[in-house]
Amino acid sequence: IGGHGDIADEEAVRALTEEVEAALGPISILVNCAGGDIAAAGGKPKPNDALGIPL
Repeated sequence: IGGHGDIADEEAVRALTEEVEAALGPISILVNCAGGDIAAAGGKPKPNDALGIPL
């Protein structure tokens, strides 16, 4: 199952967690791929560009 939400919003994270656990039971494995799309800003991304993304 996947979800979409704002990881900067604690209540949104809590609501998504509750939704997933209600549908599937307790979470035992979490794959977090939150972040931004550096390449979408245009140009070739530099290795340190990811450090400026607020998570």
